[in-house]
Amino acid sequence: MDAFELVNKINGIDGDNTPKAMIGMYHYLLDDKGEVKRELENSCLHKPVINIQAGPEGYTVLDIEFDSDMDTQLAKMNKILMNFSQGKSEQMLSNEEQELTPTLVITLVPVEEAHNGYVMAYNPLMYCLCAADIRKPVSCLRLLFKADNVMLYETEEDLDFAPIESSVQMEIRRKEEQLRRDEEQRQKRQDFLNYQNELAKKHR
Repeated sequence: MDAFELVNKINGIDGDNTPKAMIGMYHYLLDDKGEVKRELENSCLHKPVINIQAGPEGYTVLDIEFDSDMDTQLAKMNKILMNFSQGKSEQMLSNEEQELTPTLVITLVPVEEAHNGYVMAYNPLMYCLCAADIRKPVSCLRLLFKADNVMLYETEEDLDFAPIESSVQMEIRRKEEQLRRDEEQRQKRQDFLNYQNELAKKHR
């Protein structure tokens, strides 16, 4: 599979208006040998539309476009990028871990069954939250990489989607449960306010 064919299998949407690729974003700590010592954050999705293309000479641009600027997964990926760019972590780090090298890795995997390639990019130089075009909301993460930090790989066997799909499903269930709990808390607060208002009316 050549580079053009692989990128074509990743960019945009298919005939069913479904994104062609899954994306994984991983925030790691690496030792001086380049080995992963700790995973700080991750997000794996088959939701945003991916568009990867050559930018100015020597650079590659990646767009991760969501349907809505209110998407919680957009906020999560934006937070991971922010933590990486600012050298922060959502987790407490030991003194030893603070000496490790933060690294951001992105994988782009075609969802088409008959494929044997994927793209890996790491350590974006910069990123921004923008609109994919003037008619759309500000719901696109745009990343700039050195071209040398974007690699295309081929495998002898089809990639195993099970871990990625499982992670996506677990995240969806977690969000649904959180929304249910938030709604219950909102309703309880509203019931309490209604009760207080009724008491106030009786004492007027």
